[in-house]
Amino acid sequence: VALEHRNVRHILTAWDERYGLTELKPRFLSVSSLSVDLFFADLIRSVPFGGALVIASKDVTTDPAALLDLIARTGATGLEIVPSLLNAVLQEVERRGQDFPALRLVSVGSEGWRVEDCRNLLRRITPGCVVVNAYGGTEATVDSTVFVPTEESLGATVYVPIGRPLPNTRVYVLDAARNLVPQGVPGEIWIGGEGIARGYHGRPELTAERFTDSPFAGGDRLYRTGDRARWLASGDLEFLGRADD
Repeated sequence: VALEHRNVRHILTAWDERYGLTELKPRFLSVSSLSVDLFFADLIRSVPFGGALVIASKDVTTDPAALLDLIARTGATGLEIVPSLLNAVLQEVERRGQDFPALRLVSVGSEGWRVEDCRNLLRRITPGCVVVNAYGGTEATVDSTVFVPTEESLGATVYVPIGRPLPNTRVYVLDAARNLVPQGVPGEIWIGGEGIARGYHGRPELTAERFTDSPFAGGDRLYRTGDRARWLASGDLEFLGRADD
């Protein structure tokens, strides 16, 4: 995926506006492979803001006990994590009979996050910790929507919503004819705005298939995600899986 400097500037600005990274100066613990976009995200939302990046070894990322020890030893304040690993960490915290680490930012994503598991985390975090459920893709510079779960904002859905667009991001839910669908009706997620990549390097056919000019905003381009969702009455997006499932 060919990202441009403007894409990176966009996501840095959006994250800072949403999470206060300039003030936080996060010490991010990365549990992602160096070859995926989440590692890139951990790097650029820590070091450029005066923070630091802690890289967990592969064996630590599959061992909840070792991961907890690494957080404590390094003083990490930020963590992006998938729900399955987060649940394992919470189980280890409960087994030890100790408090959840005093993180300042926990970003969850890449998998469906069950509301009951989210509530379990919210009961254990320290006051002031920001928890988000994030959604996006490399083609849209990592994150496009976020949801900040609280006891009040979590509704009757089984999974935590993926929220609303980040600043300077536009998200549309379209039917097969590429028309906007009404609230509550499932459709495919298309993303526009400042985070949209140039395309796939050296793959013009695939670029033409997944990226197109927007009919909704002049000069904008859209990325077709292949993911399904619907708008909830709250104005948040509910993720419904892949369109080809």
